[in-house]
This record gives sequence, C-alpha cells and structure tokens, in this order.
Amino acid sequence: MLPRTRLIAPAILLLLAACSRQPAFQERVFTGETQGTTYTVRIVAPRIAPRDAQNADSGIRATLGLIDRLMSTYRPDSQISLFNRSASTDPFDATPELIDVLETAQQVSHASNGAFDVTVALLVRAWGFGPDGLPEPPPPDELARLRDLVGYRALEINPTQNTLRKTRPEITVDLNGIAQGYTVDKLALALDALEFQNYMIEIGGEVKARGHNARGIPWQIGVERPIPNAREIQLVLPVSNTAVSTSGDYRKYRETGGVRISHTIDPRTGRPIEHKLASVTIVNPSCTLADAFCTAIMVLGPEDGYQLALKENLAALMLIHNGPENFTDRQTPQFQAFLRTTGN
Repeated sequence: MLPRTRLIAPAILLLLAACSRQPAFQERVFTGETQGTTYTVRIVAPRIAPRDAQNADSGIRATLGLIDRLMSTYRPDSQISLFNRSASTDPFDATPELIDVLETAQQVSHASNGAFDVTVALLVRAWGFGPDGLPEPPPPDELARLRDLVGYRALEINPTQNTLRKTRPEITVDLNGIAQGYTVDKLALALDALEFQNYMIEIGGEVKARGHNARGIPWQIGVERPIPNAREIQLVLPVSNTAVSTSGDYRKYRETGGVRISHTIDPRTGRPIEHKLASVTIVNPSCTLADAFCTAIMVLGPEDGYQLALKENLAALMLIHNGPENFTDRQTPQFQAFLRTTGN
C-alpha cells in the first residue's frame, strides 16, 4: 500500500493542547509505522491504569498485524498478494475481513460507475506508482492493453462462502484507496471492546474519534490546505463519534520530462487525473466509506464528484484550484449541516 499524506491531525492536536489549561484527563499516546505510513492512537480517561494501556497497545498491534497479513501488497505472503499471483478463476478462500472490505469497495465502485476500482493496480504500476512501479509512462498500445485488464466487475465476492473469484486471471487487487480507512474502523472496534470512551485514531491522515480529548472538548482535526511545499491549515473540525477522510493529489506525484503525473489514476480512462480538484474531505461514521468515496470523488473531479457526494448524501468539502495556491471552497449541504452542529 502506498503512503498518503492527508490530514495533519496530530500536529493540530498538539498545537491546541499547548495553548490550553492543564488537562483534566490522562492521555496515553501509541504511535508507530504501518501500511507505508504512520499511525497515532490517543486514549483519554480520568485514569489509565498500566494494564489498560498494555491491553490497548496489544489490541492495536494485533489489529494492525492482521490487516498487514491480509491486505499488504508489499508482503508476498499476504492474502491479497497470494490472490493476485493466482492465475486461477476458481473460488479463492478469503477471511471475513478481506471479504468485508472488498464488499464495501464494490459498493463504492457501483455507486461511482467505476471511478473507484480496486483492480486498478496494473495501471497504477504502469504510471510509476506502487511497490514495483515502472520508471516511464506506458506507451499508448500498452496502456490500451492494461486498460482491458482492469474492471471491478471481473471480481466476484461470495460473502456466504467467504470466497473471491477472478473472472479474468490477470485481475490484480490493490486496496490502497480503502484499507487505511478500514483499519481505522477496525481499531475503533478494538478500543470499543476494551470499553475506552475517548480516543482518536489516525493512520496516514485517516481519522476516527470518539468522545473528547484531554481538555474535555471534541477532538480538533485539522484539514490541510492542499499546497505542495507547505503545511497550512484550511479548516479545523471538532470531531466526536465520527470519522474524517481527506484525499488529494498535491503531495503524491512524480515528474517525467517536466510533466507532473498525479498518483490518482482514473480506472475508466487508464490515465492520471488532470482536473482542478485539489482535495476532498468527507465526514462520515464509517472511515472505510469515507476513504473510498474520497478516492472516487478525486477521480471524478469537481463537477461529477460533487454530484456523487449529493447522490450519496455525503458530508463533503471540496477544494478546487483557482490559480496558484488559491482555492474555491465547495461544501455539500450535509457538510454545512455538520459545521452548524459543531458550532463552526
């Protein structure tokens, strides 16, 4: 999976905490590396016993380890890597977790008419991204060939039997556009099972929060202004009992012959996006859905993406290029309602 720079929640949280009074609650912070990026989990309670902290750390590590073994395209022994290497069109036994995330992926693929597609990996690699990306853009004939090997409809999922099946042997699955959000949701379930009431989980910018922070207020999540060579805040969102996901093409890209190539590939055309949508942020109870729909909207662009957000009743904020480092802010009615309820 590729690292993705999205929100800057931890930096904002630390900045705001530095300006506050002495916290009334204890906070324990767990950090590390996962999925080619970093994770941060903050837990807040009146008192956090050493055993509670140890249980939280164990639960976090176990969840991250499970997702890595199932979904990492960087691990040759992961379940998704084994499925990708198989040339068989027979049913492939899969774990419930992999079935779950792929069912959600297919849901977003159908809703977006293929703008989100977990089988886009061959095209991503061809444009120089992924674990074994090629150094030069593909020639037109190769691009046409690869485009014919991509399509979410060629992936069949049987949740009753817990099996996957390729209808075309060449199909390759990459969960980069959804796995981090799914992992955040799984971590939240693990912390809920341990009866923690106040926490914030962040993986590569995908965020989910419950309750309040150490100051007794909603978690303060910063949405980054999509400027390539700077770190600035566009908006701070008070977040409690929901998730926030942001996608953008302003950090992950490559240049070939002086031409900037976005890492966001449109599965329908086989080419990197070229429109003016700089980033999209979605607030949703499901971080999995928010992550996938952010990717879909980034592919669709400012007009079609906005229409998808309206159709799916998504609380979405879109920042659209309007000159160098200038952006038009476009919000769905659901996002405006979220801001009103949080006092923004």
